[in-house]
Amino acid sequence: MQESRAVQSSIFDSYSQNEHGQMVCSLSDLLDKHPQILAVLETDLINPGIQKTGRCGLSVESIFRCLLLKTILQINYQKLAFYLSHTASYRCFARLSSNQLPSRSGLQSE
Repeated sequence: MQESRAVQSSIFDSYSQNEHGQMVCSLSDLLDKHPQILAVLETDLINPGIQKTGRCGLSVESIFRCLLLKTILQINYQKLAFYLSHTASYRCFARLSSNQLPSRSGLQSE
């Protein structure tokens, strides 16, 4: 089952204090002020005809935020998967929980 939005951020989420970390923090704050974007994205990403079984995928919000990171950094899915697994600021921005480690193929298929 795919959710639209992460219910609550972790208290352990933090952004790096460098310029790039603060930039993604500011972008995250901006996105939080406009949750209506997610409703528009849901129409493209969630297929109501699919039966809700199996493992939960990334939320619509996480998919969108991963796409933004990929675009901002101008990288491929393989590098995005690496950055998401090794960079706390990017994981925080993408609203990934500690047990979510999306692979290149998982990111590409979302």
